[in-house]
Amino acid sequence: MLWYLVILAFVPFLTQMQGELMCASGEEPFLQLTVVGCDEFPCNVYVGERAAMEIIFRAPRDIQSFSPRALAFILNIPIPYELPYETRDGCSHLLDGECPIPQGTVVRHILYMDVSPHYPGAQNLLVDISLHDENDVAIGCTRVTLHVIR
Repeated sequence: MLWYLVILAFVPFLTQMQGELMCASGEEPFLQLTVVGCDEFPCNVYVGERAAMEIIFRAPRDIQSFSPRALAFILNIPIPYELPYETRDGCSHLLDGECPIPQGTVVRHILYMDVSPHYPGAQNLLVDISLHDENDVAIGCTRVTLHVIR
């Protein structure tokens, strides 16, 4: 019985070490999510620096405005990740297009995440990156695996 519990505890880590995956909440994944400067997951992010992620998504409906969110999983416990204040208005960080975004339009968005100098190093940290519209309905979500390097 104990072996069964040990195996169950590590299955999420073993199955999610490949990079981009479905979020815990089950929303549709983005068309693409890349960490700037990284070609393959898991990507390294460095304590004390700002990481940038480029998100390409297709608007599932007309979107007036949107905001990004991040949720880190430590020991499978979801912990909201505080994004920099200036990144909370997703429309101001579109690389293609502008708000409002008509349904079916494909756009690129850049998301910045500060990696606090107080964070410990971590291997295979799971982070759900999501975008939510003005009604707080998810536009999409992708789970990434990151190495936090001290």
